[in-house]
Amino acid sequence: MHSVQGDPGGLRERKKISTAAALRGAAVRLTAERGLARVTVEDIAASAGVSTRTFFNYFACKEDALVLPGAGLADRVAEALAARPADEPIVRAVQRSLLGLLDRFDPPPELREDWVLRARLIESHPDSLLPRQLAAYARFEATLATAIAKRTGADVDADVMPGLLAAVVAAAARSAMVRWCHTPDSSLAALLEESLDAVASGFAAIPPKK
Repeated sequence: MHSVQGDPGGLRERKKISTAAALRGAAVRLTAERGLARVTVEDIAASAGVSTRTFFNYFACKEDALVLPGAGLADRVAEALAARPADEPIVRAVQRSLLGLLDRFDPPPELREDWVLRARLIESHPDSLLPRQLAAYARFEATLATAIAKRTGADVDADVMPGLLAAVVAAAARSAMVRWCHTPDSSLAALLEESLDAVASGFAAIPPKK
């Protein structure tokens, strides 16, 4: 992982990610133990060691803490994508952006169990959690599509490529996460790289922005 010594912005970002992860983890654990109806925002905040006000700085409700992140992650990918070399092929640039985030904020081993449990909770609460998860995926794809369009000079609304590539990349990332959750000795970064390599071979003809 890259050092963040002397990088206040990096430290702040790590703290935000750590706090969000703590809240998500607490929400998952408590819901698995008690059931969704018996868990409150106050319970989640207390378990994570933060105030209720801090909880609402990250999530609008307890259900949002139980789904995988969408917009926030996509924003970080978009920022990383904008910083990639201009002549880099678009799929490779997206791949490097995603893997770069994993390099900076590598998920700890215990996160695997958390993600497996989260998936089971979403499956067991299709009416309340599944729509929010699908909305999170949609926000991720929309933000990524906009970033891809900006980088390539495409029209995000009129051209097929930005939205299609964003959807395929998101599907590849989800596939890698599912494989990671079910293979204890695997590396999420390696599985993600493998999935995106497969995507890159299919989009190899897309030229860099002139």
